[in-house]
Amino acid sequence: MDSAERRSEIATEFTITLENRPGQLATLSKSLGEADVNIRALSGMICEGKGILKLLTNDETATRARLQDLGLLFKEQEILTVTVPDRPGKLGDFANMLGEADINIETIFVIDNAAGFMELAIGVDKIEEAKTLPLGQF
Repeated sequence: MDSAERRSEIATEFTITLENRPGQLATLSKSLGEADVNIRALSGMICEGKGILKLLTNDETATRARLQDLGLLFKEQEILTVTVPDRPGKLGDFANMLGEADINIETIFVIDNAAGFMELAIGVDKIEEAKTLPLGQF
């Protein structure tokens, strides 16, 4: 991947609240699969006794509809997806650029890691300002 192929895009991150009991992730992921929704990335944790799942999918409209059908509590947030070289210090350079622009990173996780590059999903507090930065330069 050369610099012309590196990219920065906007995606929708779904933050879903689940009961903290066995089978919740299975039910959700099976239901999304039945709607032909592919999960591109996810992270999860327990917070104050509830399961909190953050995910990106290939179909935001179908994801939203399925979550509503399941009666799940969720919120949506625009996030950045960026591709950076998978080399020491590059994430620091990227984070520094955001910090110098007074943009706080609120969530971050890896979507893909291949051929010497990492694709990251990054939620920030000032998405409109972040969109103006040269995010694909790394």
